[in-house]
Amino acid sequence: MWKDLKVPPETLRLSMVLPTGQLFTWKETKSGTWMGVIRSLIVECKETPTTTKYRIINLDNPLNNKLSEEFIHSLVTHLFNLQVDTMHVIESFKDDRLVKLHEKYKGLRVLQQDPVECIFSFICSANNNIKRITKMIQSLKEEAGIPLGNGWYQFPELYKLANLKTETLRKLGFGFRASRIPHAAKQILDRGGVEWLHQLKKLPLEDCRNELIQLSGVGPKIADCICLYSLGFINCVPLDVHILRVSSKYVPKGINGYNNIQKQLEKRFGPYAGWAQCLLYLEQISK
Repeated sequence: MWKDLKVPPETLRLSMVLPTGQLFTWKETKSGTWMGVIRSLIVECKETPTTTKYRIINLDNPLNNKLSEEFIHSLVTHLFNLQVDTMHVIESFKDDRLVKLHEKYKGLRVLQQDPVECIFSFICSANNNIKRITKMIQSLKEEAGIPLGNGWYQFPELYKLANLKTETLRKLGFGFRASRIPHAAKQILDRGGVEWLHQLKKLPLEDCRNELIQLSGVGPKIADCICLYSLGFINCVPLDVHILRVSSKYVPKGINGYNNIQKQLEKRFGPYAGWAQCLLYLEQISK
């Protein structure tokens, strides 16, 4: 049975959020719906002219027996970050270009993923493209995740990632990332596992970044992607080549270096700076 998220098109459009580099494992079906996994749930979402709806494909899986309808709904709304009112986002923008981009890319949102999946997805993203990132994440799931049926897998738990052999990952095509994945998983477990990751949300942004960059395979940009897309720091601006390309329009001449440029953009764009980053990124990749 389809459940209504009760969000108008200008608030959420799947085509604006799922294939644009925030996450990498959701797939568009031949019928135009989108499918992906949230925890142990295979979720299918569809757009209508007035709203977005979802349904769970594998409710009969024993892993899902104890999940209430309310809890499942909360997982879906959390992924799409529906607690953020887009009117507040627009009102916070003091830049005409951002207001116009928000109008052009209606339905774009900053997602909030599971932190574990987000961390290892973006470790895979280093010097990579979306097609290869997607393939690597699928390989991780097949190697260490729980099968959910029809080719879908739950993302592996930390202890399973920690037990992966570097040589196995090299054979699967992970290259220099092969040693980083089990190492990072062990580091997270040593710090307290998933609970430690959730505690990071309570830190100031700069402190959270500093904690994350201690993990193997996590540099400043990947740390910022994790902060923005899974830890709730929607004022965070990850810098990649696309954002650096447009940063000259917002950053005074003579300011260089990742941290300095980032601070300028976060100050310029305000409390929803990460939202602004997503709009500018989408504009760049759409050219």
